[in-house]
Amino acid sequence: MFQKALILVGLGILAAAFRGCGKGYLKKAGALLVLLLSFLLGYFVFKNWMGGLAVASIWIFLPWVELLSRTRKLRFPVNNRLAREKAPNLQFFPDAAAAAHALENHFFEPVNSSGWHWAGMHQHFITYWHPEECATATICLCEQEDVVFSFLSITTETKGGERYRTTNFPFASMLKACDNLVHNHLPCKQKDFEGVLDQHRAFLEDRGVTDKDLLMPDPENIDNLIEAEMQDQLRHNEAAGLIATHADGTFSYTGKGLLFLWRQFLKDMIRLC
Repeated sequence: MFQKALILVGLGILAAAFRGCGKGYLKKAGALLVLLLSFLLGYFVFKNWMGGLAVASIWIFLPWVELLSRTRKLRFPVNNRLAREKAPNLQFFPDAAAAAHALENHFFEPVNSSGWHWAGMHQHFITYWHPEECATATICLCEQEDVVFSFLSITTETKGGERYRTTNFPFASMLKACDNLVHNHLPCKQKDFEGVLDQHRAFLEDRGVTDKDLLMPDPENIDNLIEAEMQDQLRHNEAAGLIATHADGTFSYTGKGLLFLWRQFLKDMIRLC
């Protein structure tokens, strides 16, 4: 028994060490070690491999508790509109003040400040643009109950209608992206704006996007573009069978949509950026 306990403790320490590393492959290895640890715990307690699989599978199916008890009952507004509003104090949001300072140092000009409520979360967008870069940048401030966080996004649109976005949004998306929107999803540890901007430039270069392909953004139309993008995304997800709209102007996730969210939750559990 003592030997088994030492094995579990050793695996737990090794898994925690791997999860704390900066390298993505080590984090994934840490997630596999957590599954192995859970399997061995079940195996030692129930004295058979079925018990080990049952305990290990708890991690995989744990998101369904939230999905079935809460998410499937939620109703989200279809026609969500941004409202111009004063930005909250950036000091309350991790890394937001530093991001705003860095944006202005890189000659991104502030455009406006607006927000909306989405699934119990208040999202506030501070938008910027840079005519020479042909890009817009957004600091998004998120408040949900007692949890606050912020993230950065840089978006470039081509004359052909494709959008390329680099973001350090810390979670997997709750909706499937449209075909004309290509994401470059950075680890959320990439917090400094200069690093995000360099990654965005490299992303465009890797995709073969040149300066002559770029569309000059209209700073007065950024809020409308955010709203229009959300509408396109909702139509795309409804066509894919992930959401269903209702007569009261709301939408909810279908069974297929809940499966999509489950996969997204698993990505977050593995990444835990």
